[in-house]
This record gives sequence, C-alpha cells and structure tokens, in this order.
Amino acid sequence: MLGNKKRDTDYDLGAGVLSRAFLKKHSQVIYAVILIFFIPIVIIGNTIFTILRFDRNSEEQLRQQSLIIAELFDATAFNSLDDSARAQEAINRLLTGPDELRSFDIMVPKGEEFQIIASSFPENLDTMVSGTNILIAWSEDFGIAHLSQPSFELIRRDPDLAGERFYNVVFPLHDGDNNKIALLNLKMTLRDADASTKGAVIMSTILLTVTVIIVLGLLLLNTKLFQYAVLFRKLEEIDQMKDEFISMVSHELRSPITAIKGYVSMFLDGSFGKISDAGTKGLTTIDASIRRLADLVEDLLDVSRIEQQRMKLTLEQLPIEEVIEQTVTELSVSAKAKNLALIYEKKAAPKISTDRDKLRQILVNLIGNAIKYTKKGSVTVSAEATGAFVRVKIKDTGIGIGAKDREKLFSKFYRVKNENTQGVTGTGLGLWITKRLVEILGGEIAVDSIENVGTEVSFTVPLATSAKH
Repeated sequence: MLGNKKRDTDYDLGAGVLSRAFLKKHSQVIYAVILIFFIPIVIIGNTIFTILRFDRNSEEQLRQQSLIIAELFDATAFNSLDDSARAQEAINRLLTGPDELRSFDIMVPKGEEFQIIASSFPENLDTMVSGTNILIAWSEDFGIAHLSQPSFELIRRDPDLAGERFYNVVFPLHDGDNNKIALLNLKMTLRDADASTKGAVIMSTILLTVTVIIVLGLLLLNTKLFQYAVLFRKLEEIDQMKDEFISMVSHELRSPITAIKGYVSMFLDGSFGKISDAGTKGLTTIDASIRRLADLVEDLLDVSRIEQQRMKLTLEQLPIEEVIEQTVTELSVSAKAKNLALIYEKKAAPKISTDRDKLRQILVNLIGNAIKYTKKGSVTVSAEATGAFVRVKIKDTGIGIGAKDREKLFSKFYRVKNENTQGVTGTGLGLWITKRLVEILGGEIAVDSIENVGTEVSFTVPLATSAKH
C-alpha cells in the first residue's frame, strides 16, 4: 500500500512538472488562443449589453412620455363628465401631435365595467370594457403603463399596428375637486424606438463583424510575433552561451599561451644554451605568432567582458599628458621600424577623470592602428580641453579610409579590405573594443579620413570634477 501511494505521489509530481513545463514552453501560444476567444466575446457581450440598454432607455422614455401626456390631459383637458365634447376635441388635437400616439379613450364606470364616452376611434363610443389594469388604476387612483401587443380588434381598426409594441396607459381623471370621475386609456407605439433599435442592431452587427475580423487578424499576426519573440529569446540564449564559451576558452588559453611565450623568450635569451641561426629565426616566428594569438585572446576577453557588462573601472583623476607620453614612448619603437615620425604635440590640459589602464588601451589601439596603416610620413597625437571634456586627436598620413568603410569601421570583426591593407594582420575587434571603452568611460569617438591622404581619429574623455568648475 505504501509503495502504491509513493508511486501515485511520484506520478502526481511528475505530471505537475510536465504540466508546468508545457505551460512554460507554450505560454505565448496559450495566451494568444485565450485572447482570440476572450476579446471577441468581450466585444460581442459589450455590443449586446449596449443595444439592450439602448432599447430599455427608449422604452423608459416612451413610458415617461405616455404618463406625462396623461397627466397633462387630466390637468388641462378634462374637468367633468359633462364636458365629453371638449374632451373629444382634445383627443383629436392630441392625435395630430406625437406620431407615437395610436389611440385615446375616456371611460367612466358603469357597474363592474367601464363605458367609453370619448375615443380616437368613433366606433368605440359607448363600448363597455374591463380589465385588470383598468380596475387597479381606478381602485388605487394611480396611473399604470405596461408594454403589450396590439389585439386583433386593434389591428383590424389600424393595420399599421401589426407587429408593433406599444405602451398601454390607464390613468385616472379628476374633476376640479380632485375627485376621480373617469379613466383615460391611451396607447403609445414603440415603432420608431424599435426601428431605431433595429437600425442600431444592424449597424452594430456590421461594425462588430468587421471589428472581430480585424481583431482575429491582429491576434493571428500577434501569434506569429509571439513565435518570433520565442525565437529571439532562443537566439539570445544561444548568443549568451557563445559569449560564455568564448570567455571560458579565452581564459583557458591564457595559461598555455603565457607558458609558451615564456619558454620561447628563454630560448631566444640563451637560457637553454646556444641555438643556431635557423633555430633563432624559427623561434622569432613562433614568438610573433604567439604574441598575435595572445592579443586575440585578450581581445576576445574584452569583448566578453563588455557584452556581459563585467568591465570593471578604476576611476581616478590624472593628467592626460602623462598617459599619452608613456604610450607614445612605448610605441615609438614600432614607428621607427617603419621610418615614421611619431609626434606628440604637448599642450597644457586640465586633469581628467578616467581609468588609466583603459585609457592606455584606447591610445595603444588608435596610435598602433595609425602606425600600422601609415606607410610613410608621420603620426601626430594632440590633446586639448573642450567644454567638459578633453579631446584627444590621432592624425596620420596613411592610406585613408573610404566613405563606405567608415560607416562600418567600428563594427565587430570588420576590417578594411583593399590592395593597401593586404598583408596587414588584425582581428577586426580593436576598433569595436576601443569605441565601447570610450563610451564606457563617458566619451565619444569620431573618425575623419580621406583616401590616400590620411586619417584623423578623435575621442573625448570627461574632465575631473574639480576641473569642470
């Protein structure tokens, strides 16, 4: 028994997990299906409710109008039983008024029944009538208005009443001393109100049909958008997995690359004994290759940190000239190797607020690129205060960049490819990383270039707080 209970519990838990997994996986589709049914139902329900409320309001307005006509007749047109001729004239005048007024009778009690003494239909005169509403209105001395259908006799007299509804009003009439002396019976048709309601129903049905079709179309389209959203989330997950994989692989590559660099350097220094010229040449090639591989790994790590927002900053206030001078001195060897003049036009500039290492990395990338793509001439670096920033400019006399290439220059993995760049190594990540680092530090970067003339890249760095005032 205990085993069976445990199996049942496990089954229930498993079913619950599967249900939750199904709901989570298909939540967007389920949501779309619910909307497809729910929204049209709400629209239809609201339309029906509006039409019914309009119909009830029309009925209530006509009922109030009927009672008002009866009260006015009681107060102004009928004073005594001897004034039946005047009452008949008043009835005839009323019949030329509202189109809804269909019949008008004045009745006086005769035993247990009532005799019609004035009527909109002359043939009704002296006719004896009775009924529950007539007796209640007379005994309780108050007006009664209720919806009813025309009788066969009424339709025979007035065929236009066929298929119509009307309010049948029974209202006590009084003499000058406010004593009840007769009953007024009038009928107000709802033909116009019903026609308006019918027109509203037809128009609402048309609008409702169009609305439901549009809503269903939008919801079906939205279902596809939900699918695209699910696909987009999956692509984001894949992209995140890719970033995590690159980050992990890059970290793992760091250690063996560092070891290889160390041993190659020791071989070249003669730490393991003298090596032949051919060996030195091979080791030099290995050293250059391993350094490029190390640069690629560092670039990939920077990309991973930036995209995962794990780039850590250590902000400090420092003179920008100091960082520029150190970078220019470091890269002067590369410039001399190409017979280029690397010039720093030093100008006094206020302190900046930045991360020293990140600023140095930006300068190394931009000045290094200028040296790399300049065959002859010079590379000039300058910095000057402008507003709340210091603008750094790196200008070269290199091969330049075309307008189309400038649009994609800061894209990831993009490299300018033409006859002038053949044989120049690079990953296509340096400028993308540089742009993002400049933005992370609170600045902007821009490029201006003319092919076969040169390029000027500039970026801004925020001033230190004290320097802004």
